[in-house]
Amino acid sequence: MPGELDISKKDLVSRNNEKGLSLSQKLSECLEEIKVKKDFQKKIFLLDISGSMDTYVEGKSKLDHLRDIMRDYPEARKICFSSDVYCDVDRNGNVDCAIPSSAHGSTDLAKAIGHLRTLTKRPERIVLISDGEPDDSDAAIREAIGFSVPIDIIFIGQKGGSGERFMIKLATFTRGRQFTIEDKSANFQKQLSIKIAGLLTSGSEK
Repeated sequence: MPGELDISKKDLVSRNNEKGLSLSQKLSECLEEIKVKKDFQKKIFLLDISGSMDTYVEGKSKLDHLRDIMRDYPEARKICFSSDVYCDVDRNGNVDCAIPSSAHGSTDLAKAIGHLRTLTKRPERIVLISDGEPDDSDAAIREAIGFSVPIDIIFIGQKGGSGERFMIKLATFTRGRQFTIEDKSANFQKQLSIKIAGLLTSGSEK
């Protein structure tokens, strides 16, 4: 629908003209960008900002890595959570949160998922990025099942540990997908960026 997206096709074509691309390449890039922007309206990021996200990986905290990557997606709908839930809601029902400069608090995932029930614009999928088990695993599972929206998960942590096992369980119960990026991996930020980009441009189909 006209006006549905904050994007101008003319602007996109003009921007791609500067790259010296062929017409088919220009059109392909324009359509892909429009597709991604549409996907932003269907998904909500749940971003863990609890104290453990202050752990350093490759010279900066996990939270700093996450903040740097999310700057590339200003249109993304985001909710931050730790012991509480942090987000702003505009008059159109869109949500956003400013990722703080430092991590704090515990990991109340149940409260974060419960908060989604209060939103006027229900997401089709949730993208959860977290580095640990929630405060109450059973409560988080109950909230997720009750909300009945697929949860795609990027778990930052140790493979085979209790945190990953919980995330696999949560993804399975909600018909989502689960990926693990070990926080001692080489090229940590690049791996995280690739996973986020992949989840934004796929998985919207019913």
